[in-house]
Amino acid sequence: MKLEIPMPMKSVSELISTLPHLASVAQGVYDQWEQVDGFDVELGSGGICQDVASAMASRLGESGFEDVLVVSAAVGENHVFVMALLDDGVYQIDISPYHYETGGGYVWEKKPEVKFAPEMVSVLKVDGVISPDDFVERYAES
Repeated sequence: MKLEIPMPMKSVSELISTLPHLASVAQGVYDQWEQVDGFDVELGSGGICQDVASAMASRLGESGFEDVLVVSAAVGENHVFVMALLDDGVYQIDISPYHYETGGGYVWEKKPEVKFAPEMVSVLKVDGVISPDDFVERYAES
């Protein structure tokens, strides 16, 4: 029988060290966004926050962050961002869509020539220490 030892949860300082990488993957998503006259073949007139969040979540997973979710919520606008369970609580990781697009609702236009930087990635503690099961129960979309 193989005994699996759980990896210790990552810390907020480890999360902060990934911000340049998160900005870089977001830049890649933005650079591939081909919107002409407000329309993209894949996204229609919508924005890219869901793709930015997915890319950042994937990068966090590659960096050893085990408890990471992509979450959609109405926060003034419909928006998609990342939630991560760290050793001292739950964090929201996001790049505001207003950095790279303009609009509202489901109609967004690409801002020209945006360069992503680590300072654009926000990290906000939203909850205290909880179990991985509680994290999924509270924050995963059903």
